[in-house]
Amino acid sequence: MPASPEEVEAALEEGIRIDFLTGHVRVARKGDRLALTLNRMMLGEPDASGRRRPVPVKGSEFTEEFDTIIGAIGQVPEIPAGFGVKTARGNIIEVDPVSLETGRKGVWAGGDAVTGPDSVIRAIAAGRIAASSIDKYLGGSGVIDEELSWEREIGACAGITDPDFPKQLRARMPCLPPSEVKDNFREVELGFPVELAIAESKRCFQCGFRAQIPPAPAPPSGRSQSRQFNRSG
Repeated sequence: MPASPEEVEAALEEGIRIDFLTGHVRVARKGDRLALTLNRMMLGEPDASGRRRPVPVKGSEFTEEFDTIIGAIGQVPEIPAGFGVKTARGNIIEVDPVSLETGRKGVWAGGDAVTGPDSVIRAIAAGRIAASSIDKYLGGSGVIDEELSWEREIGACAGITDPDFPKQLRARMPCLPPSEVKDNFREVELGFPVELAIAESKRCFQCGFRAQIPPAPAPPSGRSQSRQFNRSG
């Protein structure tokens, strides 16, 4: 399963042992403990997403004993019954695939509650689709376009305004020490203080800027190929 480097580092700091390429087979009681049977895995052929799928290694089963076993694979949304919307397999909300309207009139849904675990950008896109649908529902045109950034000419590195950008290291999130979080549910990440928040904001690549790209010069043959583009990225 994929994990970001900082998550792996944090787990190791708390003394967690990570057993890579291991799959669970079954759980059985052994006295007052639990016996978890596992097997070793190897990476097989890539799936549709390009990730190599793990496959079991024959004859590799082994057993570990535990006091408690927590199954923490996958995510399922909790949809309160009071919402009055229809749900499908995996407890996701059923919506119209075009408008994202639910089975309850005047209610729309999007994001992980509709798709299951997915990316932030897809959730944002769903919010935009739903906003357009809501605008139509309220008598509008459904056009919600609004230019919130200004046009400007770009330099050699699009979006970068600080010449020292390549040397700016990512700010490290202040966290409680492992000794203070092992036996409780306290918030581990403390948040950026003002100076670190400002430093991190200066590392912004400005991926949402609007650029005015000048026309290309005419080719030597005299044929005009100049065109002007207005691009937002």
